[in-house]
Amino acid sequence: MEELPQSVNKLLESSHTETYVSEVPRLLREDDKNTPIIVGVDEAGRGPIFGSMVYCAAYIPVDFMDCLKSSGESNLKYGFDDSKKLTDVKRDELFGYIWNENAGVKVKSDVTEDAIKQLKHNTGYVLTGISARDISSGMMRFPPTEVYNLNQQAHDTTMDMIKRISEDLKLNIDHVFIDTVGPPESYQRKLEARFPKIKFTVSKKADSIYPIVSVASVIAKVTRDMHLKELSKESGGVGSGYPSDPNTVKFLKQNVSPVIGWKPEFTRFSWNTTNSYLSEENEKYGTVLIKWEEEYITTGKKRKQNEKITTLEPSQRRGLLTMDSFYDI
Repeated sequence: MEELPQSVNKLLESSHTETYVSEVPRLLREDDKNTPIIVGVDEAGRGPIFGSMVYCAAYIPVDFMDCLKSSGESNLKYGFDDSKKLTDVKRDELFGYIWNENAGVKVKSDVTEDAIKQLKHNTGYVLTGISARDISSGMMRFPPTEVYNLNQQAHDTTMDMIKRISEDLKLNIDHVFIDTVGPPESYQRKLEARFPKIKFTVSKKADSIYPIVSVASVIAKVTRDMHLKELSKESGGVGSGYPSDPNTVKFLKQNVSPVIGWKPEFTRFSWNTTNSYLSEENEKYGTVLIKWEEEYITTGKKRKQNEKITTLEPSQRRGLLTMDSFYDI
């Protein structure tokens, strides 16, 4: 897909977290907004060292639910599944059916023009890209008791998306299906307490069980990949952003700056992989060892020279940098 979706353009507007809300599907606009809908929530990009973590809450009318299934009388054979099980071409195809007004080209003979229109006219979504900069900022807060960990960020993002659908768009949510982050039981109780009038099912591998979660999974995955590709164009490409990707490893080694590391717009400095280049293995990679103020005013961390500094007086802190002042995060 050469043209960028509006959701990707929205994320490119800022190096901080952004949310895109699609138009309410035509059939929900034309019908009474009391029409019950189901919502599926999933994410892409939890583990990479580069790029945003993208969350999607996709929704359809309850009556359209059977059309997403892989079997049955109403089967339209779209092929939604856990996005990790699908090829890049198949994910792009499915996402194109939803967002692109010109996506009418049949890739498979059993996906008809009418089926594509039905999917487009019945599907809406809210998408949030939690930027690498904001992920790092949350996870590296000081003091440690104020750390905003990845699970908390994911939970808050999910609840915000549900709020946008139910309270801002004023759509009638009947049931929300969510691929869990953390223990499903406690997460479900948390959601039910926040939205007592909505039914929730929080499950492991929900994207393989509930087709509406598969829709959210595909939208999130394609959006994340396209966003990262655009962000890294000037840098020559960073691969998938996962530490196990040889292209990402190659980029890490060949593009590390002695002081900055890598671009804060798409780098998660809170990950051990990136942090090691700038701290424990700084001599190996030729980077500058920076003395962060936070490390010296906590418990007195031992340095390589076995020096131990407990608490520095304000007058002794000159020359020490803080993470906030350095990366502006």
